[in-house]
Amino acid sequence: MAAEFDLVVIGSGPGGYVAAIRASQLGQKVAIVERENLGGICLNWGCIPTKALLKSGEKFESLSHLKEYGLSASGASFDFDAIIQRSRGVAATMNKGIGFLMKKNKIEVIEGSATLECSPAADRSGSGRRQDLGLSRRPGAQEAAQDLRRHRFGRHWHRVRQLLSRPRR
Repeated sequence: MAAEFDLVVIGSGPGGYVAAIRASQLGQKVAIVERENLGGICLNWGCIPTKALLKSGEKFESLSHLKEYGLSASGASFDFDAIIQRSRGVAATMNKGIGFLMKKNKIEVIEGSATLECSPAADRSGSGRRQDLGLSRRPGAQEAAQDLRRHRFGRHWHRVRQLLSRPRR
């Protein structure tokens, strides 16, 4: 027997998981469908990991201004693998946080892909009349990630490509 929900959210990006939580708080029975990791492209591959990488770069760059504060240090270096590992760790922590919020708000997480097989105006009552279901498409970051993969990042491209590649399940 198929489960029935008041709302099924396709995609768990920043818009999807927030909508699912709010609907659940308002008393709806909610499911969220995600093909990969909770949080979508933004949390797992785009915005959040990128900000973590930028923060590491910012900290390293600030070392060049120590003299302005009467400080000195020598031998500063960076470990690109550790920087990426930290970035992935930040994303993993936030992913687990979203998983916790799904459980806390009794939202069923369905791993997989979803498609709409009916038109936006469908017969919900069985009367032969069509009713607007209020469907809308909210495109995620997938298109932006595809564009980012086309750019080159100099001699560190292989490292960036590792960051952008998706883990296989």
